[in-house]
Amino acid sequence: MSLVTSAGSEAEAFRPARLTTCEKHLNTALDWVLGAAFLVELAIMFGNVVHRSLTGESWIWSQETGQLAVAVIAFIGGAVAYTRGEHMAMNAVVKRLPAAWAAYIEAIGNWLLLIMALVTGYFSLIVLRTRVGENFVTIAVSQAWFILPLFVSMILFAVFAAQRLRMQSRKVLLRTAVALVVLVALFKVSELLFDFPGENSIIGFMFGLFGFLLILGIPIGFVLPTCSLVYLYYSGDAPFEAVPQAMFGGVTSIVLLAIPFFILAGIVMTEGGISRRLAEFIVSIVGHFRGGLLQVAVICMYVVSGLSGSKMADLSAVGLTMKDMLRRNGYDPAESTAVFAASTVMGETIPPSIIMLILASITSLSVGSLFLAGILPAAFIALCLMLAIYVRARRQNMPSGKRALLSTMARAVLTAVPSLSIPVFLIGGIVSGFSTATEASSTAVIYAVLLAWLGYREINLRSLWRMVINAAVKSGMILFICSAAFAFSWSLTVANVPHAIGDYLISVAHRPWVFMLGSIATLVFMGAMLEGVPAIMIFGPLLLPIAHQFGIDTLQYGIVLIISMGLGTFLPGIGIGMYVACSVGGVSMDQVSARMVPYLCVLVFGLLLVAYIPSISLFLPQLFMK
Repeated sequence: MSLVTSAGSEAEAFRPARLTTCEKHLNTALDWVLGAAFLVELAIMFGNVVHRSLTGESWIWSQETGQLAVAVIAFIGGAVAYTRGEHMAMNAVVKRLPAAWAAYIEAIGNWLLLIMALVTGYFSLIVLRTRVGENFVTIAVSQAWFILPLFVSMILFAVFAAQRLRMQSRKVLLRTAVALVVLVALFKVSELLFDFPGENSIIGFMFGLFGFLLILGIPIGFVLPTCSLVYLYYSGDAPFEAVPQAMFGGVTSIVLLAIPFFILAGIVMTEGGISRRLAEFIVSIVGHFRGGLLQVAVICMYVVSGLSGSKMADLSAVGLTMKDMLRRNGYDPAESTAVFAASTVMGETIPPSIIMLILASITSLSVGSLFLAGILPAAFIALCLMLAIYVRARRQNMPSGKRALLSTMARAVLTAVPSLSIPVFLIGGIVSGFSTATEASSTAVIYAVLLAWLGYREINLRSLWRMVINAAVKSGMILFICSAAFAFSWSLTVANVPHAIGDYLISVAHRPWVFMLGSIATLVFMGAMLEGVPAIMIFGPLLLPIAHQFGIDTLQYGIVLIISMGLGTFLPGIGIGMYVACSVGGVSMDQVSARMVPYLCVLVFGLLLVAYIPSISLFLPQLFMK
């Protein structure tokens, strides 16, 4: 699962099919809709900051317009992401199956998407009709406009899925359609003859279906609402309209609007030369030590993670910037890729982090406290990684670079200072209460654009428009998964799963340290299976209240949860992030796996210390958030 997909990447989900002329025109129109929604909301959020700084008053209507923008970007952007092949999926198993199976698996996925889109679209239309007469208070607009993007996205998904099916062979379509019909018929017969699934097995059946569809490589954003609909069909606990209502509710948090802005800031940093200048600055300082360029990679990841907010954007920005430099200086590409991956795990808790924004949006934790709590754990793990690199560099006789001249260092410092000021604006504005996370992210975008356009002169209006569209599509994919995960999480709540799991954990783990250790193991595994966004949406609200019952500080536990899931994402062989790292580094998984083991040991050591020494996470929040 990734925020970026590159040609030939092993992390790609459903590969983008050839677009027809009609689809190309439709995608162009959708790009304009997404770009307009993105830019209008950027102007409103940044304008609100300026207006408040001048008058002391905020635009009270900005939050509701922000919710509409999030809905448009989440659902329309999610549909466009499907045509680009950017939806997250677990492909580790599918890629090991015979090649002849690929067409059948893709057809099954498209059949399921078509059915899910039609069913969800129908019931979202019912929800839309019920909201026609209900208006929001501040902008006097019907709430139906806020449901409309969800309905339109389901129509788009259905059209795109039907188009993909039309492009496959008749033999594949017929066989997969017959297989699905037979499967449904068997379940209907089982219901009549054996009362299947029984009351006690519905949850197990839903989780079994969830795992099976994931293994087939079906994108997670489609699996989650499908399982929710199946649960409601068998349980009858709520009407089907509850699924589109929950999906819409999953993107109504204004905090989530910061995600598109942070992603755009990361893209502008990478393509606008900001990341490259930061790397050059760090190289000039420590690049001459033995193994120094790998130390540079860790430091760069720490700095860049505090700017882009996205771990996959961080990985791409630093990896693509440094991999050629490392090759030219004689570094092993597999070792470099392992360092990139380990450093990305470290950067999970460096503000501004998208996963922190999502966790804050679904729990009672504040964005500012999470941002502060993540700084020291990331710095501690970074130091551990740098120590491991130092030891390995001496043992493997890694190359050392040339010491930079003082004039070169001075020039690098001058060019990097404007970039390094971005985290000050972000964290300072949020912690001080001057701006919300969304407003701070909009300020970061404006600053990054001005720096790359007027300061470094590496982008223009045409390239900026392309970056806006890419950011809207990538963030649309993430927000759509948030929406789908919220529906799935709602289904689990209705089924009383959180309460049952909580009772079980409390009965098994009698002490806080046992619960913490079990949580880490569970979250590492689920992070490998689901990646950060859906995993945090499902397990965040589930586990944080249990941690509180054990007397564990929920802020500290949130940091442990995030790092654990990040560690799982980069487990060799199964972690989706490792496939992205291999794609960026230009190496195979087999080459990287052995090199990754020492760094995994360091990450686990650092994670355990963060888990069992609360002050590492809580020192800064207690210092600044009194």
